[in-house]
Amino acid sequence: MQNLLAVFDLPEPERTARLREARMAALLLLGRKHPLVVALADAIADPAALTGPLIELQALPALPRRRLLTTLANGLPRMPVP
Repeated sequence: MQNLLAVFDLPEPERTARLREARMAALLLLGRKHPLVVALADAIADPAALTGPLIELQALPALPRRRLLTTLANGLPRMPVP
């Protein structure tokens, strides 16, 4: 869970944007009533609620979790190779 926390451990405007991107991807892949989608909406509204989506993400079965993480990874900025 610590590795995923680093994805959202950013200054406020970027953090909210990443949470919205994650919520949109979860919404499209999992449906609007899925607990992860609800937890991401809560985390957008309350910065202290970030552990909820991470717990819900860990609870996903492997294939849906992999699809969601791949979708999110494609939207992240690429790190330069040293």
